[in-house]
Amino acid sequence: FLQPDEAPRLFSALDAEPQLWQDFFRLALLTGARKSNLRTMRWDQVHGNIWTIPAGSAKAGKAIDVHLVPDAVAILDRRRRDSRSDWVFPSPVVSGPISTVSAAWRRITQRAGLENFNPHDLRRTFGSYQALAGSSLVEIGRSLGHAPGSKATAIYARLTSDAVRQSAERGVAKLLEAANGNKEGG
Repeated sequence: FLQPDEAPRLFSALDAEPQLWQDFFRLALLTGARKSNLRTMRWDQVHGNIWTIPAGSAKAGKAIDVHLVPDAVAILDRRRRDSRSDWVFPSPVVSGPISTVSAAWRRITQRAGLENFNPHDLRRTFGSYQALAGSSLVEIGRSLGHAPGSKATAIYARLTSDAVRQSAERGVAKLLEAANGNKEGG
C-alpha cells in the first residue's frame, strides 16, 4: 500500500494529469472501489453521499453501498456539473465509459517514482489507512464490500511499524493505568 512518504509524490503526479484522471484515481483512493466499478460508475447510482454498486457489477454478486467521504462528494459534484453523460467517467473517444486506465496509470506512477504499484494498490491503501486510523476489520470489510468474516479484509489491514509501536504504547499505558488503580502520574 501507499506509504506515508509516497503519498505526496502520488498526489503531485496526479496534479499533472488531465482532470478525468485526477478525479478517477483520487476517487479510487477515497472510496477503495475496484477500478472496474469506478470505470462503469453511472450518475443514477449516486444519491447524496452513497454510491450503490449494482449486484451485477459487484464481485460478490450483491449490491454494495459505498459511503462517500466529503472529498469524494466534492469531486462528484464538480463532475456532475460538467457532465453531459450518464457515465461519471465517460470515454473521450467513444460513447460509453472509459475503457482502460493503464496508460494514465503508467504516467502517474512513473512521475511519482512508484515501482510495482498497480491501481488495485489504491484499494489496499484505502483499507490499510483505515486500519492505521484504528478501524476494526469489520468496519474495513464493510467499507470495501466484503462479506462478513471475509479473510480478504485482513490483507488490507497492513500496519506500519510506527502504528504497531503506538498501539503497543497505548496498550501498555492502559495496563499501567489499571495497575496503578487509575491514579494520576503512575
